[in-house]
Amino acid sequence: MKATHTPGYQWLLDELIAKRKALGLTQTDLGATLGRPQSYIAKLESGEKQLDLMEFLSLAEALKLDAVSYVGKLIEKL
Repeated sequence: MKATHTPGYQWLLDELIAKRKALGLTQTDLGATLGRPQSYIAKLESGEKQLDLMEFLSLAEALKLDAVSYVGKLIEKL
């Protein structure tokens, strides 16, 4: 099973999407903050592109998330 298809990975994507929406950001807005196109965010959120650690840290910062807390929650879900 690909890591992008595990329940823990899907939980993380769902959390990132929910936080983006809660902040009132579109994929275009978030992409602009990260210096990436909207299509990049769409591929991450859909699971088409696997999120690596550095991308996660950049997203967490842009979304004002505590990355360490989210990694801890993700480990609990594995």
